[in-house]
Amino acid sequence: MEIYVNGKARQLERPLSLRDFLRAEQHPEEGCAVAVAEQIIPRTDWDKLELKEGMRIEIFTMVAGGSR
Repeated sequence: MEIYVNGKARQLERPLSLRDFLRAEQHPEEGCAVAVAEQIIPRTDWDKLELKEGMRIEIFTMVAGGSR
């Protein structure tokens, strides 16, 4: 099954929930936002959302910083 993550094609051997995919990819849950088909998915729905063929996923990670 092929999905797209941050614009890059990825192959999955089996269907996964969004949360299982993020864990397998070692993405931290805190400070992370995920959009599927240009819609932000609430963290409470990550277990319910099963990844499907052709889905386009964007993962956003907060980065702390500042200027000196």
